[in-house]
Amino acid sequence: MKETTVRARVDSELKAEAEEVFKQLGLTTSLAITLYLKQVVLRQGLPFAVEIPGAESD
Repeated sequence: MKETTVRARVDSELKAEAEEVFKQLGLTTSLAITLYLKQVVLRQGLPFAVEIPGAESD
């Protein structure tokens, strides 16, 4: 059961491009966001590495 609404401001072009990918995967934007949030909870963090491109690591 859906109990809450998540609102976020994003670039309209980015949203459209992402929605095209979701469509190809058979997902809605809501389902894609739900999957993302479930992965955050499951992994107890972001489900991908967050790095600065070209930055040297210690």
